[in-house]
Amino acid sequence: MIEEEIDIGILAGLPSLLFAAAAVAEWVFDVPGAAVLFVKSAALADWNVLALIVFVFAVIKLMADLGGHLGARFLADPEVPA
Repeated sequence: MIEEEIDIGILAGLPSLLFAAAAVAEWVFDVPGAAVLFVKSAALADWNVLALIVFVFAVIKLMADLGGHLGARFLADPEVPA
């Protein structure tokens, strides 16, 4: 039980770590991407672009969560219709 809580706690910080790693990788390899666009927009106080990027990533996260929940439900009991 305690091990599961520790694992969940570690995974909770994973998205911010991945975003930071993506921003650094895009910056180092000079590849334009959403992470560098987000950092530059924050530095220049371009709130419209920031809001759009957050919205797009929120939609992607919600769709991934939905897919994960439906997949887990199907794997747990394939007889139950969704």
